[in-house]
Amino acid sequence: MDSPLISPATDQHLKTLLELYSDAAPALPLHQRLQSEFPTEIRALIARNIQTLLTQVRVKSMPDSEIDHAVHSKSNGHGNGYAQGMQRSDIDGYLWRMRHEIATDEVLSTPQNFISHYGCLAPLIAHEMEQVASGEISPEYLDSVGSIFIDVNGMKTIVDCTSHAHACGFLQRIALILRNPSDAIQEFLTLHRLTMEAYTVGGDEFFLFVRSTEGWLHQDVLDELAQRIKQLVAEDTVLVSHVSFEDDAFLWRYAGLDAVTMQRIDEDPEFARSKRQEIKKTLPKKFSPSISTGTATLRDGLDRAMADRQGNSQHTMTFEQFAYSAHYATCDLADERQKQNKDRMKAELRISDPQQYEFLMRNAENRRLRQKILTLRAQVQELIEARDGMKLQVDEDR
Repeated sequence: MDSPLISPATDQHLKTLLELYSDAAPALPLHQRLQSEFPTEIRALIARNIQTLLTQVRVKSMPDSEIDHAVHSKSNGHGNGYAQGMQRSDIDGYLWRMRHEIATDEVLSTPQNFISHYGCLAPLIAHEMEQVASGEISPEYLDSVGSIFIDVNGMKTIVDCTSHAHACGFLQRIALILRNPSDAIQEFLTLHRLTMEAYTVGGDEFFLFVRSTEGWLHQDVLDELAQRIKQLVAEDTVLVSHVSFEDDAFLWRYAGLDAVTMQRIDEDPEFARSKRQEIKKTLPKKFSPSISTGTATLRDGLDRAMADRQGNSQHTMTFEQFAYSAHYATCDLADERQKQNKDRMKAELRISDPQQYEFLMRNAENRRLRQKILTLRAQVQELIEARDGMKLQVDEDR
């Protein structure tokens, strides 16, 4: 049985969009929206290149004669020209590509691969929702979009036991394979008529923006894609080789050896061999890169945005605020589900694979122990001060 054009829930979402859209003042031109309402966390990245973007966006409002001139020119003076034969309908897609280049995450991008911050999606998704409300694109769009939130497991351990530069290289590799997935992932996307774009969120977190090019994006398909992405990361040979349990420097850091022990290791090869074997027994058999994932559809995000709007009746929400809210609610829901999945994974590992569990939790466990030590020190200090106060009082009474 064929699915209806849009789901019943999405029909209600559409009514909300139309209600807000009809009450809204005329929307800002897209180039002004991109310039003024871009998320503050990456506004600095835009500053150096905003004029390039405005040059591209300005074409959107040109008369046809001027568009024809721009379409056939090889360069616009900023090093970014339009391909010959580009039509007006192509310009939105070109703006997406331009936006991604401007919002590049400079830490995890490399000369061979650039990746952008996920905040760059919000204004453009708001723009597409506006196109739904105005009738320019089908309401089916609201059922066709979803997200996968990714958190890299064991990253704190990798940082602690190697270096920030080495860990950065590890994350850059993940960014590369997410932006350029394997043939198997590409075949899955083609089979289900999906597109996928990868973004950074911050630190060791990534975000995949998924959309169906034909009809609904079903939750089970999105979940299966997330599982395939997990397998892609786990089987990547470059990631597997990034951490070696044969590396003495890694082993000594992992065990947290003190200066006295390290000096003895330097002086006594037999002691070093014994200590090396002792530490290896606490480690997994091999390093296995892994990620935790959570998924959500734009339908889910719209549900939460509508609930937030109804629960905050004292604050009037504009159309664009509602659209932004729906996008970030989708991201938040995917992240919440990722955290739940990670908690289940850790609970299972604690029983089935204690060494792997300890490896993933090592840095977290160190932080907990450090906090306990600080708490105990504070309690001891309070007792010492109380004792000294009592002694002083006794001396004064005498």
